[in-house]
Amino acid sequence: MLYLLEIPVADTSDAPSVGIPRRDLIIAGAGAILALGTGRAETVSAQTGPASTQSVPPGNVVVERRGALLLVGIDRPQAQNLLDPPILIGLGKAYYQLEHDDELRVAVLHGLGSNFSLGVDLAALVAAQASGAFPPKDPDFINSFGLRPPFRSKPVVVAVQGGVRFGGHELFLASDIRVAAADATFNQGEVTRGVFPGGGATVRLTREIGWGNAMRYMLTGEVGGRGGASPRTRAGRRANRKAARSCDRDRTEDRCSSTSWRPRDAGFVAASARERGSRVRSIAG
Repeated sequence: MLYLLEIPVADTSDAPSVGIPRRDLIIAGAGAILALGTGRAETVSAQTGPASTQSVPPGNVVVERRGALLLVGIDRPQAQNLLDPPILIGLGKAYYQLEHDDELRVAVLHGLGSNFSLGVDLAALVAAQASGAFPPKDPDFINSFGLRPPFRSKPVVVAVQGGVRFGGHELFLASDIRVAAADATFNQGEVTRGVFPGGGATVRLTREIGWGNAMRYMLTGEVGGRGGASPRTRAGRRANRKAARSCDRDRTEDRCSSTSWRPRDAGFVAASARERGSRVRSIAG
C-alpha cells in the first residue's frame, strides 16, 4: 500500500452540499448507513460532496476483463465521481463477479477523470432509497465497503489520483493494496459537516495510520497527501532539507547547534522525514 502522509492543511474549499438543509443531511446520513450495509439505523452517517448533482447524469461502472485481472472503473467525472446508487450497485456486482469467477484472481479499482471520488451523492441516494431501488435486492452483490456479508476473499488493488474524500476515501481504505498518485489528497472530514463517517473509516483509518494520526484527520477535517500541502508547508519542508544538507556538509558543532542536530544525525533526520512522507505497506486479505 502506498499511503502519502506529508503535512496536510485544512480544506476550506468544500462547502456543505447546496440545497440540502442540515436536518435533511443528517437524516440522509442515517439512511446511508443502511444503504452501505451496516443495518444500524440509529447510527448517523454521511459522506458528502460538492454542490447538488441533480442535473448530472447517473454514474456508471466500467468493467474490463484482461485475463485473470478485472479492471473496475468509477465513471462519473462530470460530478467528481460522486458515488450514486448505480455506481454503488455496479461496484457490488463487479466484486461479486471477481469473487465467483474462478479464472479471475485480482481486481484493480480506479476512477476516471481528475478525481478518484469526492464521496457519496446524498441527493441521489436519498431518492433511490425513497423509491425502493436501493439497497439492491439482487443476490449477485457484494458490499464494496466490506461492511456486511458476504465478503470477498480475492484482493482488490486501488489506484487513486486527485481528490479521495469522504466515502471515496472509505472505499480506498476498504481495498487491500493502495497506490496513490503524487497529486492525491485524502480527506475524512465529515466532522466539518456535523456528521459521522459510516463506511468503515473509524476502524480502518485508525488501524492504518495509528490512533493519534487518525484522530487528527477525522477530528479536524484536515486534508492529507502531498497535493494538500500549502506553499508555506512546502517551503518549510525545503528549508528543513536545506538545513539538513548544510549541517551534514559543515561537520561542525557550532553550525548545527541552532537546529539541535549533530552532524552525524542529519542523514537520519532526512531519512526519517522521507519515511514519514511516504509509508508503504502490503496488506494481505
